[in-house]
Amino acid sequence: MSAKGYWQRVKDFFYNVNPFFLMTGLLAVMLVVPGQHSIWSQIKTSRQLKEKQEEYQYYKDEIKKSQKHLDEIKYKRDMLEKYARERYLMKEEDEDLYLLTDPDKK
Repeated sequence: MSAKGYWQRVKDFFYNVNPFFLMTGLLAVMLVVPGQHSIWSQIKTSRQLKEKQEEYQYYKDEIKKSQKHLDEIKYKRDMLEKYARERYLMKEEDEDLYLLTDPDKK
């Protein structure tokens, strides 16, 4: 078979095929072949987006908790004292402070 006959057959094939079928096939190939706009990259991107949205919500909740705790410390003297005693091991002058540790915890 000569090259001229081969190209004539290819040309005849494309002239006889429905253009919508041809474009649908081309689009399907573009979506499956790995690349920026492939189905696989879209799935990966949507999964990453979902993870980031969950992370955003987690940090938003943590900020609310921290803000509430900060407001309690700012405006309630007994909460400030409790926080200082627990966090920084502060004590009054006439108190003794004993630190107990769990022997099982390392």
